[in-house]
Amino acid sequence: MIRPRSLLLMAIALGACTATDSLGPAATVLSDDGLRVTLTIEPKTIGAPGKAVATLTYENTGSESVVLWSGASCLSFAAVYRGGKRIPFPSTEYFCTGAETYWELQPGGELTQEWPLLVGGGDGVKVPAGPYRFVAMTNTGHGNLKATFVVR
Repeated sequence: MIRPRSLLLMAIALGACTATDSLGPAATVLSDDGLRVTLTIEPKTIGAPGKAVATLTYENTGSESVVLWSGASCLSFAAVYRGGKRIPFPSTEYFCTGAETYWELQPGGELTQEWPLLVGGGDGVKVPAGPYRFVAMTNTGHGNLKATFVVR
């Protein structure tokens, strides 16, 4: 019989997060229980106007089902920073309900959350050229994952 594993975390609130302008690879966390959590941004460089998409992916790499638990209705909160200043991208300005939520991932299964990052143009955020840090603050016990993109 396959028994699901549970990952527990109290709901987190959007709090003080810090970020730097240093460029680095996309963040990846590989859990010892067969769950890989990754954050990617594609493309890594965008012009204005332009669009990038930040994607948080939970992948069950094990041979048993995995149950993710959150004290909120979403997988993660998100924010974009330039230096220590938060930049208000519309896709990162949201709230999740306080309802407990469970997601079951079968072996090989994936669960994703995406944030479109629009820069310039009519619907995009007007920001200066340079590096930006995207932070996904997970509600599932996997901490904060960070990835960098550049506006040219």
